[in-house]
Amino acid sequence: MDPSTPIQVAGSSRLLRPSSVVFDKQSREAVEPRSVSPVRPQRRRGHHHKHSLSHQFFLPPVDRAPLSLPASLPLPTLGELVAETSVDQKLQLGWACIHLALSFALWHVNSSSLAAFAVSKCVAVEALSLVSSGVFGVWDNFDVWRGSSVSRAFGLRRTEVVTAFVLAVYIVYGAIELVRELLERLLVGGSHAHGHTDAVHIDPHALSGDLMGVSMVICLLATAFATAAFGRSTLTKLLAVDVPYVPIPFALLSGVPAAILATISFVGPHLHAFGDRLLAGVIAAAMAYTGGKLVFRLACILLLTYPVDEVQELYAQIEQDDAVARALPGQTQHDLAPVQGQVWQCWVDLVVVALRVRVKGGETQEQQFRERCRRYVKEILGGGYGGGSDVKFHIAIECVRV
Repeated sequence: MDPSTPIQVAGSSRLLRPSSVVFDKQSREAVEPRSVSPVRPQRRRGHHHKHSLSHQFFLPPVDRAPLSLPASLPLPTLGELVAETSVDQKLQLGWACIHLALSFALWHVNSSSLAAFAVSKCVAVEALSLVSSGVFGVWDNFDVWRGSSVSRAFGLRRTEVVTAFVLAVYIVYGAIELVRELLERLLVGGSHAHGHTDAVHIDPHALSGDLMGVSMVICLLATAFATAAFGRSTLTKLLAVDVPYVPIPFALLSGVPAAILATISFVGPHLHAFGDRLLAGVIAAAMAYTGGKLVFRLACILLLTYPVDEVQELYAQIEQDDAVARALPGQTQHDLAPVQGQVWQCWVDLVVVALRVRVKGGETQEQQFRERCRRYVKEILGGGYGGGSDVKFHIAIECVRV
């Protein structure tokens, strides 16, 4: 059929051509499609400033003034330490080595006497004290020893306290070792006594002889020379208040027993085993007391504290002052306490005292009360330990008027 032949549509009077049925759409020119913008998510409500602090988790550091303390101080080399060592310090270190050798000689020559063994322990402590004092004296010539820095707030001088603490522990250990040896000889001697001398597997004449007398005289001379030439070491300075009339407590621990043994060896009878053990027990007790005192005091320095008994005594003395406003009955809160504060020892010769006291009265009474408080601190805490009258107190008093 011819495509141009008209077609009759059923039910209609219209005639349609086949081409109009198939191609009923009008032709149009192709146009470029429009660009479609992406759909943005719904923004949250609130402050949207891009420099807002809520969006910056890591803030830049605030500009601050430079620190007055250096970050660290240079450490001296071995050559610098040797160059800064004075002649007196070299003599002290050399004599300390001789002193240490003397302690071993006393123990080796008089191995049968327990008292002589105790004296050798005390001489060894003196020698170690001289060594530490000489070495620290060399380090004192450099800024890193006393100077404060960010890395070392107290400088290297705090090493002296740690060393003294170790020596104190060694003293206590020496006392325990003496007690152990004493008990061992007593227990063994209970069933192995020889004759009326009660000597345990030991010739009674061996406890006192010419070698013991000569060695004890040498020990006395060495102790006297060290005391006169080199003065007090760090440990003896710490004990100067505990034994106020004795400049060198360790000189007594070794000098007095050495004098007794030398006297018995030259002019007295032979040393009895019981006397030897008794003298050794006395020396052990003295070493235990001295070492325990040192360990406790040095631990307070390392922990930046102070003995509680002396602090409580200070608080009680201040509370008895007439200018202090005492708490009323029923007031038990800590904030209402008449005296509050903290005391700690930063160094051997430096104690920091911070007080907060409730006072009554005017400006004149408050100023007088501050002077009395400083006197109380020096009278009560001045007998603590350190260098006696050489102890310095940094006192800060806050007065709250009521």
